[in-house]
Amino acid sequence: MKRLDQIPVSQDPRLDHADLTHQPYLFGDPEFGDFEEDGDYDEDGDIDGSLYGDPDVLSVFDETSGDYEEEGDLRSALQGAGRFIGKHKKAFIAGGAALSAGTIALLVRKKMKQAAAKKRVQKALAQQRFNQTIHKAALVQKSVGKMSRNSLMRFFSLKGAKMNSSPIDPLSTFVIDMFKNMLDRQNMDTPFYQETAIGVFAAGTWTATATGVVANRFYTGLILQIGTNILNAAPGTIINFTGTLPTIAGNLVIAANPFLLTYDKQFDVRFLFYPWQLVSNKALPVLGQYSNATPIIATVTGIPAASAVNLIVPGSIHPWTIAMRNALIK
Repeated sequence: MKRLDQIPVSQDPRLDHADLTHQPYLFGDPEFGDFEEDGDYDEDGDIDGSLYGDPDVLSVFDETSGDYEEEGDLRSALQGAGRFIGKHKKAFIAGGAALSAGTIALLVRKKMKQAAAKKRVQKALAQQRFNQTIHKAALVQKSVGKMSRNSLMRFFSLKGAKMNSSPIDPLSTFVIDMFKNMLDRQNMDTPFYQETAIGVFAAGTWTATATGVVANRFYTGLILQIGTNILNAAPGTIINFTGTLPTIAGNLVIAANPFLLTYDKQFDVRFLFYPWQLVSNKALPVLGQYSNATPIIATVTGIPAASAVNLIVPGSIHPWTIAMRNALIK
């Protein structure tokens, strides 16, 4: 158990500081007991394996009658204690312990308190993780840096894989000011949060279809997520990605010249890309527009059935969209 002076606290004034007054499990609050590394409970005497020569003295209840989540389940606790006594009778006698109702009650109380305290700790940690997720999303929106509106942005951003080929030059760029205009139109004309199209596998092909709603929705970028079970994946796997992306200038069909990607080590791909149109053989960004009548369709081949393919359409209030909008210098 760490002392308070051993808990690291950031000295950066820009960062939030932990409020230990609401984290009693961090510093041995009497209500929770003082947990040690071996799970012993240091209240009302020390009952551990060393006293009776049996290291399983506190884990036996999990093996017999289960872990108690409520302190009122006394009958089950007593039954578990009875089985525990029968199983470890020799150890008790060797240790000189009296097989009395008081001994059994003590064991029951300790186990029930320990289980209840563990449940409170798990709830507290779960809430803490939830709060951290919200906090991280807020930080992403506020702390993405700044981008000058006359600087250049690439059409593709890839993580978890290498790009072998693409329909246009992978280094193609466009002026960020054009991106801002598309974001403004998406935000004002067709605001929505996001749509996630889950890929369906059939005959070796994954198909993810974002159908939207009856009315047209604008979108600026798309995020393709591909993950494969590491037991089924191969490092040299070639991922073939094609699709149909509806835009205000018509459908962008990716077929004859597909995206070809190769997995990196973790078999987890995040691919961000923006639709384009060719003007005098030069790629220029174009605002996406889709609905029930003209859905976004993404198809992926080359990966095993033990995989997952998702197509995300970030809306006007999606964290990524808000972060990109905040990053633009006015």
